[in-house]
Amino acid sequence: MAKSAKSDSPITRIGRPPLTPTDEMIEEIVRRYSSGESLTVISQSPHLPGWTTLYKWMEGGGEGGLYETFAQVMARARTAHAHALVCEAVESSRGTEQTISDLPDNRTKLGNALVAARRLRTDILLRVAARLDPETWGERISVDGTQTHDLSDRLYAALSKSRASRGEIEIPEGSESG
Repeated sequence: MAKSAKSDSPITRIGRPPLTPTDEMIEEIVRRYSSGESLTVISQSPHLPGWTTLYKWMEGGGEGGLYETFAQVMARARTAHAHALVCEAVESSRGTEQTISDLPDNRTKLGNALVAARRLRTDILLRVAARLDPETWGERISVDGTQTHDLSDRLYAALSKSRASRGEIEIPEGSESG
């Protein structure tokens, strides 16, 4: 078999060059994300890193404390992002009344479709907000209470049954040992 010759040409990378986050870059990303813009849309800006780089930065990956700072700032920005999505959902639901009142009377099907579309949009925004900040926007689940169970009667019955099946001396009912 013939061996293939190695090429001396440099490897060309596809995509954007790797970036180190600058203060201006972080400020813009956090500002846009906090106002409700998705990371996918933000990462499409040519002067900002791609979404995979953003996620690496948010995981605190890379060397140096700058990435950890970015991850902490973005964690706080998630709360603002969720709040912006909830505000957008409220505005979307309010806009339904205005849009329907602008329709001619014979367009009830279109009005119903608009209401359904706005309801779906509002529901999706609220669900995403609940995922981003479950402590504030998630469903409230509260588990309180204590309950005690006295298992001594069940244990005594099981022990007696076990001893009786093995042919051991049966403990008379009502007597308790140690």
